[in-house]
Amino acid sequence: EEAETRWSDDKATDSLSNLAGTQLLGLAYLGDGKDHYVLTYVSEVNAMGARMGLFGVKPDMVASKIREIAPELQNATSYAAWGTFNWIV
Repeated sequence: EEAETRWSDDKATDSLSNLAGTQLLGLAYLGDGKDHYVLTYVSEVNAMGARMGLFGVKPDMVASKIREIAPELQNATSYAAWGTFNWIV
């Protein structure tokens, strides 16, 4: 309940931690058999990842999107994008 409340408060802010947290909430509901909640989190994480430019980027825009990521965040961004994308598909 606390995690869901915090997510509701912060879901409008796109960040790597919110992206990962949304994915974890969805996985927790999946494990609990509450599939209807999972669909909400899948939709939210898909939209957030796209807004952040982590997936769904046009091929001609990829290079410029990569340059926007600070070097110290490149690994974390890659892991978050890959993990989230794999969960969505």
